[in-house]
Amino acid sequence: MLEPIPFALPSQFSKDPKKPTFAGKAPRTLVQIQQFRGKCIGCHYCVEVAPERWRMSERDGKSDLVGAVAKSGVFRVEVQDWELEANREAERLCPVKIIRVLER
Repeated sequence: MLEPIPFALPSQFSKDPKKPTFAGKAPRTLVQIQQFRGKCIGCHYCVEVAPERWRMSERDGKSDLVGAVAKSGVFRVEVQDWELEANREAERLCPVKIIRVLER
């Protein structure tokens, strides 16, 4: 038997685009991306395969993990599962292996 789909009134949606909600529940974040930026050589592979999450810095020529927060030299961001495949490819192609993609 099929379960009913929850219905949300417009007032139940978050006004903050950084914290979207549906019927009072936050979507499940399934993936964490980590970057050890200090060892980046600026090869550009991550930007090629996942341009929505990676950018090249004009300042130093290294890649920037879009939306990430730095802590102890490691940049981290949590993303939805639809970004998993492209970032797994970035992790695989990185010649210095500074990208980690962790499923939660």
